[in-house]
Amino acid sequence: MRAVIVALLVSCATPAIAAAQTTADVDATTAATGLFSEPPLMKRAVALAGQWMGEGGPAEREGFYPDLGNMITGAGWISAGPGYRAGLFDGRLFVDASTAISWRAYKMAQARVELPDLAAHRLTVGSQVRWQDLTQVNYFGIGADTLEGSRSEYRLKDTYVVGYGVFQANRWLAITGTFGWLQQPTLSSPTGPFQDQPDALLTFPQDPGVVSQSSFLHGNVSIAADTRDYPGHPTAGGLYRASVATYSDRNSGPFSFGRYDVEGLRLLRVNGWSVLALHGRGVFSEASSGDVVPF
Repeated sequence: MRAVIVALLVSCATPAIAAAQTTADVDATTAATGLFSEPPLMKRAVALAGQWMGEGGPAEREGFYPDLGNMITGAGWISAGPGYRAGLFDGRLFVDASTAISWRAYKMAQARVELPDLAAHRLTVGSQVRWQDLTQVNYFGIGADTLEGSRSEYRLKDTYVVGYGVFQANRWLAITGTFGWLQQPTLSSPTGPFQDQPDALLTFPQDPGVVSQSSFLHGNVSIAADTRDYPGHPTAGGLYRASVATYSDRNSGPFSFGRYDVEGLRLLRVNGWSVLALHGRGVFSEASSGDVVPF
């Protein structure tokens, strides 16, 4: 069984592209002047926001902060909650914990412990535990021919424990490996504010993984070339990423599968206040003979 998702996005205005693996300098090509320069006030504001949101080094990220970007698509127009970061033992150990709730009552909590300064400042290793309660996850059925009119929703609760390592080859290239345990998720009827779609568990009762769920061991290797100036809200640079992942069903079910992910993002300065973002991504899932990818 194979599922393919491909997206091409072109947007104008300052983008907010989620998820980053590295922080790097802006491309030299974005350092132009005149029409393509960033106003000094805007540049200082973005730099301050980047430090406050935790996009600098460990020393800059210490203390309380607002967690505003830890939800999946569909959580609503805003999510927020408190977080706290601290560097211990002269920066050799880094701890981070946060929790948040979204406009549609999605909830999450996470805690992370990290050794950020190994192998001559090139290697970071750490561990994270994350719990989430997603109240209204969209679902349209399986396959490439699903329809907008088939939209339904379900509620998902799960806990994920992962260990990871990041090797920073240079200022912009990183290789990441993860290995984790995804505890058997709990599925139920959708709930929360603004919920007005049919129950996916009743609409698609025969789809794989609806009746029974499994726990998974998960492994992933990725490589990313990242020249964005601020990964959480970039205004210049680019991101090019590829990853391979495997999910092993630990409940003797038929749900073991592999996943392959490629992504490209390029940010082009339009003028002092606007950025053109070219963003493409492909996600490919595949199961061996006798197995299926759970919905």
